[in-house]
Amino acid sequence: MSAQYCIFQKPSLIYYRNISIILSQKQVQKKMKLAHFSQQKNALRFSRLQIYIIRHQQYLKCQSHKMMNHQMYKYRIYSFQKVIQVSNQDKGILDLSKVYDEFEKEYINLQDLLYRTFLTKGRLFHHERILCWFPKYLQHFDETLDQMMNREDVLPITWKYYLSIMAVSCYDCEYLLKIQEEQFLLWGGDIKWLTDGIKVVDRKLQKIGELNELLAFRPWAISQTHIDQLVRDGESHRFNWSTHEILQAGSILASYHSLCGLIFGNGIKEDIDIALTFEKSSVSKHKNQSANLLKSDLNQLELEKTIGYLQCQNEDDDEDSNHNFDEKDQDSDSDLNLNSSSLSPSTKALDSVQELEEEHHNDDNLKRLEIFRKHRSNMLDRYVDYNKAQEASLQDLSDYSWEFQGVDLYSRYLPELIELMQNQIDYAMKMTKNTYGNAANLNTNDFRQSISVYLMLIHGIRDDQFNYTKINKTLLIHHKRFIKKIGCQPNQVTQSEYDELSTLLSTSEKCHICILIMETKKQIELLWLTKAVNQCINQ
Repeated sequence: MSAQYCIFQKPSLIYYRNISIILSQKQVQKKMKLAHFSQQKNALRFSRLQIYIIRHQQYLKCQSHKMMNHQMYKYRIYSFQKVIQVSNQDKGILDLSKVYDEFEKEYINLQDLLYRTFLTKGRLFHHERILCWFPKYLQHFDETLDQMMNREDVLPITWKYYLSIMAVSCYDCEYLLKIQEEQFLLWGGDIKWLTDGIKVVDRKLQKIGELNELLAFRPWAISQTHIDQLVRDGESHRFNWSTHEILQAGSILASYHSLCGLIFGNGIKEDIDIALTFEKSSVSKHKNQSANLLKSDLNQLELEKTIGYLQCQNEDDDEDSNHNFDEKDQDSDSDLNLNSSSLSPSTKALDSVQELEEEHHNDDNLKRLEIFRKHRSNMLDRYVDYNKAQEASLQDLSDYSWEFQGVDLYSRYLPELIELMQNQIDYAMKMTKNTYGNAANLNTNDFRQSISVYLMLIHGIRDDQFNYTKINKTLLIHHKRFIKKIGCQPNQVTQSEYDELSTLLSTSEKCHICILIMETKKQIELLWLTKAVNQCINQ
């Protein structure tokens, strides 16, 4: 399922819609003659500069991305500088070299950050544009992905991008799939891996398919046995994974699993000029709808419950700590299930109509699903709720946590990467404007922490240092439903669920919630992975 709606509001920045890689100076000159610039309110975009991505055998034969043709690199710099030059000449265009960061309470050079991002990838993707709401976080985000994906170390770069393709295929994220396929080819990847899928990739990569799906759908089920199968099992040592390789692959899988939540949570659509499509049939689109609550009711709930509690925190309202999250204190689990039993009658009626409308598109839907399934082992196909009765017990963070044991393990094998990853996570968890909609000067720490702790509890992780009664005091049922959807099966999120998340929060604040969910999910997956790896090492 791909996003059917795009609800983010555009930040005030320059758009570069169709700037792409060109292989010869003659092509540049021909295209530039057709180019002209048009000014809009707070953005400058190329209106008729339609330079499409040219796939050449000469480029695919390049030894590496670092050996890029000098003319291509020079053109990308020229194009970006031309946009900046024109924008500086026009009046009324926002100066991106001095943008006020509401989180850091200081002015930053956003233009320089976008400049470096553009030179690295040749474009600014939609998810990077909306992250301009959070300039410092965008900087951490780009630095981490660059270190993770574009550095030649224990895993080949093409393998890294195929791992990311495997990851986004778990959640049917077409937006990220096209981006990663494009990058995979630009780094010299074999196009057969994209057309035929996991069955033709290196056998060593095939072995990690099960771990990919476990991380996405049942991370608590990862055990020492799964790691042993990767490390020791196999007819040849060439197909065995080292601990170093498993940790690097795990960081890529977890990062792109969580990034799918940001994409679906904000309804981000694909760039219209990404020409790569490796399926023969057109992809059918369908709409998801659910019943909407009255706006006034939601406003009243948020005003009385969430904002009321946060305002009390400013008055240092001390309450007795109750670490038990009993069934009587939490909202009914049936309201949070990700199956049809949790839907209201009106929603079920809409779904029934939708099913009738989609009967004519079954063939297209099956072909569409095959686009993602061919990159997976297909041992698991959906998220499974954590069953307290069947599982041994909740994982207590006092016994094993990502911040201590997990980070320590990564520090031994990937010290540079883990430093950047942890900086990104730490900043995401602490950044705040101390606002909730129009209500200012609030202590939002409990609200932000409740989001993280609630998602961890869903995945079988418990923090004895947290007062779990705060969850029901700060989060409404709509908050919880949205958190669970984004953290467990983001491809099922609908626009109406996004709208029902809050009627008071701004679009950027909703994006902030998606960032918190994304970073928490990443920690959850890496916690369960490193625990199994540590058990394997200690044995």
